[in-house]
Amino acid sequence: MQKQLMFKLLKEVKALRKELKDVKQTLAAAFEAIDVNKDDTVSKEARRKAVAKKNQEACARKLEQAKEKEDAEKARAEEAAKRRAEEDKKEQEADAKKLEEVADRFSSASVSKAATVEEMRQTARDALLQGAKSGKLLEVLRERTSKVFSPKPWNPKTRLADKQHLMPVITPACPAMKSKHSVTDTTKRILFDEFRRGYEVVNKVENNKADWKEVHNPFHFFSNDRFK
Repeated sequence: MQKQLMFKLLKEVKALRKELKDVKQTLAAAFEAIDVNKDDTVSKEARRKAVAKKNQEACARKLEQAKEKEDAEKARAEEAAKRRAEEDKKEQEADAKKLEEVADRFSSASVSKAATVEEMRQTARDALLQGAKSGKLLEVLRERTSKVFSPKPWNPKTRLADKQHLMPVITPACPAMKSKHSVTDTTKRILFDEFRRGYEVVNKVENNKADWKEVHNPFHFFSNDRFK
């Protein structure tokens, strides 16, 4: 009876050992699987970090290239602007030199021309420095000003006061206005007397009957009063 119990116990012990061995194998496989998954997770995270770092480096390179391109374009623009400024300066200097040469060469003709024009002005009705402006700009000015101070362009055809002006010189502005509105008959006579005197002096100089110094002789323009 005891032997049977012993055999039965030994058999149960062997079965338990076998089960324990199977449990150990199962646990070992499970731990191995966990380690593999951990390694895969670590490798994936490492790959993700590597890809992110690579993308950051690529973005940094692109930004650097864009900045270099922008700096190059800015430098080219500054160089072009500098060249244009130098060319404009040279052109201005050349134009100024030409004007100076023309003025030195034809100074007498210029003075004579001015005197002749003023002499001819006695029969002229008006002098338009620029055509009277109208249209949209004048409409905008009227909209932005009050009705009392509404801009009225100079026009002798529609306004009697403008027609009665003695010496109209119309300025290139909008609205066109007369710059010599205060000229009276007396003022006009004194002005044209001086214009006539200058014209006669210039004619004498051109005909070698006088010197240019006579043109610059002082004349009491504002104090010359024939009624004294």
